[in-house]
Amino acid sequence: MTVINESDFPEIVEIYNRNGRKAAYDYIRNTYGLKRPYFVIHRIENKSNYMLDKGNDQFVPRDRIEGEDLFMTIDELCGNEDSCSHNNTNPMATEKAMESLIHSLISDRLLELSKYITMETMGRKIIIDKTSMKNDGYTVTVH
Repeated sequence: MTVINESDFPEIVEIYNRNGRKAAYDYIRNTYGLKRPYFVIHRIENKSNYMLDKGNDQFVPRDRIEGEDLFMTIDELCGNEDSCSHNNTNPMATEKAMESLIHSLISDRLLELSKYITMETMGRKIIIDKTSMKNDGYTVTVH
C-alpha cells in the first residue's frame, strides 16, 4: 500500500486548486495507485497545514486563515456602494428590526437572571442563589 507523505501535499493542493477536485483525484489515482483518493484529500484537509475553504472550494494555508485575512473589510462586506447605502432602507422596517433586537436582548438577560433569582410576591421575598451565580462567574453586590 502506498503512503502519501506530507511533503507531497503541496503538489496535490496545487492541482486541486488549479484544476479542481476531479483532477486531484485522477492525479492521486495515477501517481500513487490509490483507488480511493477521497481519503487523501480528507487527510490534507484535517491533518495538515492546509484548510479547505468550502466557499471557494480551494485549499489555503492555515496560517493565512488565522492571520490578517480573517476579518473582512467594509468594502468586502458591502460588495458595492448601493448595498451599503442607508438611504435605501425603509425607516419603519429599521425601527421594527431595532425593537425586535432590543426585545431579544432583554429577553436573553431576563432568562439569564431567572436562573439565579426567584421572586415570591406573596411573602415579598427575593431569593438569590449566590452559590450558582459565583460558580458561573458572577459577583453579587447588595446596596
